[in-house]
This record gives sequence, C-alpha cells and structure tokens, in this order.
Amino acid sequence: MNKSTILLKVYINNTGQLAIMELEEYVKGVLAAEIPISFHEVAMRAQAIASRTFAIKRIRNLGGFGCKTNPEADICTDRECCQGWVSAEELKELWGDEFESNWEKINKAVTGTQGLILTYNGNPIDAVYHSTCGGSTEDSENVWGNRVSYLRKVECDYCKHSPFYKTEKTLCLRDLQEKLGIDLSEDDLHENDVFISGLIEQIERTAGRRIKKIMIGTQSFDGEKLRELLKFPSTRFWWSVKQLTFQIMGYGHGVGLCQYGADGMAKQGKNINDILTFYYTGVEIEKMNKHSFEKPLRGKVITIDPGHGGGGSAVGPTGLREEDINLKICEYLEQILKTEEANVKKTRSGNVYVPLAERVRIANEAGSDLFISVHQNAFKDRNVSGTETFYYPGDLKGKKLAAFIQESLVKTLKRKDRGVKQANFYVLRETNMPSALVEVVFITNPEEEQLLRDEEFLRKAARGILSGIMKYYKI
Repeated sequence: MNKSTILLKVYINNTGQLAIMELEEYVKGVLAAEIPISFHEVAMRAQAIASRTFAIKRIRNLGGFGCKTNPEADICTDRECCQGWVSAEELKELWGDEFESNWEKINKAVTGTQGLILTYNGNPIDAVYHSTCGGSTEDSENVWGNRVSYLRKVECDYCKHSPFYKTEKTLCLRDLQEKLGIDLSEDDLHENDVFISGLIEQIERTAGRRIKKIMIGTQSFDGEKLRELLKFPSTRFWWSVKQLTFQIMGYGHGVGLCQYGADGMAKQGKNINDILTFYYTGVEIEKMNKHSFEKPLRGKVITIDPGHGGGGSAVGPTGLREEDINLKICEYLEQILKTEEANVKKTRSGNVYVPLAERVRIANEAGSDLFISVHQNAFKDRNVSGTETFYYPGDLKGKKLAAFIQESLVKTLKRKDRGVKQANFYVLRETNMPSALVEVVFITNPEEEQLLRDEEFLRKAARGILSGIMKYYKI
C-alpha cells in the first residue's frame, strides 16, 4: 500500500456492511453528513480537519481504539457512537441538481486540508465536536468523567445564528413519568408545596396549613392580602403543575468544537487556526507525515516506573537487589523508547524512595498514554520461577497491554509463562491511563537471579517490553 494512503474500516449502520475506505474520501462523506452545506468554507475546512483527526484517533492499525459498538470496525456512521457519514449516491438523490456544486464545495474543503490533523504534545487528539454550544462549551470531565487537557470550556457567542441556540420543549407530567420512569401522580402533589424558582418561593403556612406568607416573583404577600387580590375563597390552597416548558440552550454534548460557532467565527473573518485553537486548547495543526506512522510511538507519553527504591525491596540468594535491577531495565527501556521518539517519563532515577502516590501523580500529570511498572518477583519457595504481568480489574486497555507485554517477554526471555492476572495494585488502580505491572522473573530463584546479573538479559527484558508496547499499538 502507498505510504500516503491510509485506509480505515467503516461500519455503515444503515446497511449493516463493513466497508474499507480511503481516509480522504471518507472525510468527504463525513463533512456532508455532519454540517450544513451552507456553512462558510473556512468552517468547512476546520470541520474537515477535526473529522480527519477524529478518524485517525480510531484507526486500530495506527494505534487507535476503534469503534466501541462494532469490534471489527475502526469507526461507524452512527453519530451517537462515532461520526456521521453519507455516500455520494445518497447525496445525489438528496441534493438533486445541486449535487455538483455542493460536492465541489465539499471536495475543496477536504483537498484543501489534505493530511492535516490536530495534535496535542505530538499525539492526534480525540477531536470531538457538537452542533451548538449555546453560549459555552464544556470541560470533558463534566460530561464524560475524565479530564482531557485540550477539551476545556470556552465562552462562545459565535453560535447565536444557530437554529438550536435557544429552543423550547414542553412536556406534560405524563410524558415526564414515561420518559424518566418516575411517579408524579396528583396524589403526591396534593397538599405539597411546589416551589417554582423565580415565581413561587419562601412559602410559610400556619399550623392549619393556610398560607401565612408567600413570595411571588420579587414581592412578598401575606395570605389574607393574596386571597383578597386573587379573590380566592380561602387561604388554604395549593397549586399543581400540569406541564413544564424547558428552555434549552444548544444542541449536543457541548465538548470540543462548536460547529455553528466555527461557522460564526469564519463569517467574522477568523481563520482555520483561530477556530481550532479556540475550541481545542493548546493544540497544533500538523501534516500527518510529520506525525510519522513509521515512528508510531512518536510523541506518545509513556511513564515507566522502576519498582521500589530506597531500600526494602526483595533480595536474591546471592544478594542481588530488586530495586537496582528494576532501575537498570527501565534505563534500557527508556533508551529504546526514545529511539522510537516516545516522550518518556520515569518515576525515579536513582536508588531513592518514591511514594506510590507520587508515582501516580507523575504519570497522571504528564497526561501519559501508557504506564509500565517494572518489578522482579519473590517467593519463599526458591524453585518458583517465570514471568507474569498484571492489570487492574475492569481496565480493558490495561488488560490488552498486559497481554501483549507478557507474550513478548515470554518469547524474548524464554522463561515460564505464568500468565496475565488481575491485581488491585495502587499504581494500576489510581493511574488514569492503560497500565501494566510486569514481574520479569523471580529474583529469589537462583537460576533467574543469575540471569538478572547479565546485562544482555536486562536489555532483552527491555526489548521484550517495547515489543509488547508496539504490539499494543498494532504495529
């Protein structure tokens, strides 16, 4: 395959077919599906870059995480899962006589940005987007629970021309009950005060349940005065809500690029860089050939953790200390990761004690893509030997990483395969990226302790871990 050609597997939801598409042609179909053809050409180009990056982040052969609902696909055409897409044939039917002029506009936006993607610290970003923010985008953690450095809230008044900027929806109580699965029967509302913010507040009743004082709007009334003004027969009254009218600002999850906001910015003379760096904090626009697929780890932030340090680690039969071996393997691993142009963070550089919480902090604050903790095993029975790798229960990406590292280490070191196992280790539990803890061999086994004295064996261990990382990214 031509190195300039990138293919992806697309699950087409309305036909149930899995199609292999060329990236740039795929982006044209996304652009036609995701934004109105009336958008400003600069906004269309910004969307093309975002959609291309969104796809790159999901292509498994490039280290992406694939489609969540279709395991064989890189991406699908369901907007709720991935991003929309429409074929040229469907567009011909939809656009009719305007197809040629509309398609020329789409083609111009895609070819004019060919190969451009958004990166943060050298990595393609997850370029999520939505229709209309309604005045403000949102921080990622407030929507999906995880903080992403480039998905930060910004105040936006560029999308006011959107038909979705401010809308209303009225629901009766029965609709609310059915949609939310709750009980709002009249019996529950009877003789219970319903506060309506800004309208009915600060209700005070007598022991006989009559209105003594009530705030309506910005004015306070005593019960008798209110009865007189409203000509009610009694001050012993309640009210009920038959329906609710919701005023809704915006359309979509609100994270990342606001599409109508991008259109508004373009119409005010902003350029592509202005738009994309406004909605995605701290990103850069790069050519994909700079984000080299021959160096798939380029820019990846990988934290390696030499286990223990500062004394107290396991010791082999002839006095070899685990903490020293862990550090040596990590130093070799650091060297070869850097030749792959990874951005390497190490939790310790000497024989010093580093608390577990500090190790986790280093990994998390670096925005690491992976966390690898390197250890040697120990057991009272010196005959026990072999290699095993751990991941945190429920961390599916960590499980995948651990499996590839285990497979590669066993193949490289030719030691007993003790398997991939779950463990509730602090450094696996508290790191917020795919993580694995490697027990290379048993330092308490006399034969394996001697192997650990061999520098070439330590280099092999580092190469085995690297091989597992590369397999994780499916290179």
